[in-house]
Amino acid sequence: MTSDPLPSIEELFEKATEFDSLEKAKKFLGEIGKNHPELGKRLEVLLEGHFDADDFLSSTPDPEVQLIPDKEDIEGYRLMELIGEGGFGHVWLAEQRNPFKRKVALKILKPGLDSHQVIARFEAEQQALALMEHPNISRIIEGGTTKKGRPYFVMEWVDGIPITDYCMEHRLKIEELLRLILDVCDAVRHAHQKGIIHRDLKPSNILVGMAGDDPVVKVIDFGIAKALQQNLTDKTLHTRLDQFIGTPDYMSPEQTRRGGADVDTRSDIYSIGAILYQLITGQPPLQLKEESREDSDRIRQLIREKEPLKPSSQIRRTKSRIRRNDVGGDSERLIQPAIKKSIRKDLDWIVMKALEKDRSRRYESASALASDIQRYLDRLPVEAGAPDWLYRIQRYYQRNRTSVHTSFIVFIILCGAFLLNLQMVQIANRAQQNSAEAHNKAIETLNQLRNAKRQLQITSYSTYLASADTAIRAKAYSDARNYLD
Repeated sequence: MTSDPLPSIEELFEKATEFDSLEKAKKFLGEIGKNHPELGKRLEVLLEGHFDADDFLSSTPDPEVQLIPDKEDIEGYRLMELIGEGGFGHVWLAEQRNPFKRKVALKILKPGLDSHQVIARFEAEQQALALMEHPNISRIIEGGTTKKGRPYFVMEWVDGIPITDYCMEHRLKIEELLRLILDVCDAVRHAHQKGIIHRDLKPSNILVGMAGDDPVVKVIDFGIAKALQQNLTDKTLHTRLDQFIGTPDYMSPEQTRRGGADVDTRSDIYSIGAILYQLITGQPPLQLKEESREDSDRIRQLIREKEPLKPSSQIRRTKSRIRRNDVGGDSERLIQPAIKKSIRKDLDWIVMKALEKDRSRRYESASALASDIQRYLDRLPVEAGAPDWLYRIQRYYQRNRTSVHTSFIVFIILCGAFLLNLQMVQIANRAQQNSAEAHNKAIETLNQLRNAKRQLQITSYSTYLASADTAIRAKAYSDARNYLD
């Protein structure tokens, strides 16, 4: 009896990536790892890269896994240092040899990941970069294939660090920080004009380097970019329905929908708002790292429904935790001293408008967001403002439907009890009023009887006197007067 042949690494990887977490994928490949240790180890490394939420320049590859191409494999380039890896590619710091020498970043597809979908995504990233020419976007130089047939492309080398690290290390004032965000907005505006949505803006994909004494912002990694008006590759790109498109801490609510198809340029505006929030407060708006990454449905729900605190409120809470020693030893660096005194309601409004759950209430473009930031810097009234009371009520209802419905039912019951009690009081008052009226009527009748008796007595006296002599009448009148008196 012959056993079924083992599927290829490509087929196994494709099946494993259909799961929504690394742990589930590892369980799926468990038996294969027991029977084929080398294949299992290789698949595990590839899966860790695939499920890694960090940027392709922020992770450190496993030095024990030999997935590195021959340094002479790519003609015209000398690979110098492996600087990172993502789900599908390694990124090298390389030296271009001709037509002139310079440092570049070279991204090459990982061995074994030459499936249709992976190559399509790789080509789409190249095409997205090729469409753009902006000083704040890392530009592509060229692309090709290695001698072993693995696709690669060469990008401008950005000698910088994530924007959050740069702002923290240089202790930037709020005005300096916002000017960096203005450059980010300009780069994103350019991408949107070219019909490209980044979909994965986060601090590690926004690097800040130096050009002389001036900081220079570079937006990188268009690996999951989406084109609005054209195809980025001739191959068909397919997104699994349960797959996250973006990084949860910075992804917009609409990106959490299954398949992530209903996304427009305002999704990038939300991500910029989340980055600005972190620059100001020292932490992302929703702090999803506290949640289990395995519970993707719970994370989606939080992104859609959980409202972040205003930046100024978050800073006050963090300062309170620092005073209570509830956070680590480096907690003082969470909030920059120059920023603590600079938070104003205008800046709160700008950030919260960019982070609106309802995208129709966000800034309509990167230019609109940049314009409001510039108005803040110029000490002019900003276009963003505090939400009106009706919108606050609507948002509260959307977040607390069950409690609102319960409260409404309790309110109806209380109103019914109040109306019933009011009716009983009215009946009692009416009965009391009727009793008083009957009492008054009885008194009135009694007085009428007394008056009738008096009148009868007077009439009787008058009749008697009419038949009596004068002396008797005089005496009768005198007696009657005395009686009446």
